[in-house]
Amino acid sequence: MRKFTTALLMLATLLLGATVAFAASGTPPKRTVDACFKSMRALAPKPRSLHGSADPSVLGAFSVFRKPVRPNLDISHNLDGPVSSYDPTHAGLLISNKHGQAYLVPVRLGTYPETDACKKVPDADAYFAAISDIWGSGPGVCTVSSSPDSPTDDLCTSLSRIEGYSYPAGPMFGSTTSQLVPDGVSRVDYAFADGKVQSRSVSHNLVSRPHPPDPPKSPATFTAAYGRALKRWFAKALPTQIVWLNANGSVIAIHRRPHGLVTTETRMMRFASIAVASERVK
Repeated sequence: MRKFTTALLMLATLLLGATVAFAASGTPPKRTVDACFKSMRALAPKPRSLHGSADPSVLGAFSVFRKPVRPNLDISHNLDGPVSSYDPTHAGLLISNKHGQAYLVPVRLGTYPETDACKKVPDADAYFAAISDIWGSGPGVCTVSSSPDSPTDDLCTSLSRIEGYSYPAGPMFGSTTSQLVPDGVSRVDYAFADGKVQSRSVSHNLVSRPHPPDPPKSPATFTAAYGRALKRWFAKALPTQIVWLNANGSVIAIHRRPHGLVTTETRMMRFASIAVASERVK
């Protein structure tokens, strides 16, 4: 959660322009925004280590858990997203190569309602909705790297959000460019609004997601016109459908874009613009 709060500012800076003296129209006082961010950072305690707490549905979805290992690293510092607990006894080795090791760890992701302090900031509710869009809640998994040059980025997902619909923001939230898929998925087809389909092969339960198109050029302020342009970008960048296929090309599952996701992502960016504006007021 702390990583996500910081990464939100990074994403907004990337999308909205790092050199522009940004001032979103209707920006509330800096103290109001600061109070909101302080309340968000206080939401997530350090993930607890709960031995034997792995959910059976998680263990059954990934074969690496059948040969658990004991990685020599402090997992709690590597976990991303709103992780409330993890089970180190079932950590499995996902990838090992010259760059290092990547482990898969069973976790439980929490739910975080909008704080009272954030209710005073426009579109903050979209930020909390985005947490659900990106990570979901309940039983899930995280990849944990053994070194900065490890073969995969650290990422987390619940089983309820494992299809990875919010991926356009993903590469900017910690530069995550991969998503996890359960055993049996050999290929993932991403269908987009323009009718194009991009296929990606799966390796070690990981698939590289198509890179989103360049976002619209940001103006000096977050205008209504820019908001509409950003919404069109999300509609184009977010796949309308994600299809999982097995080694024989048979469809395992079809995931359709959740209703309202484009609007939520767009509103979240307005909230991010307010955060950037507040950060630049000294």
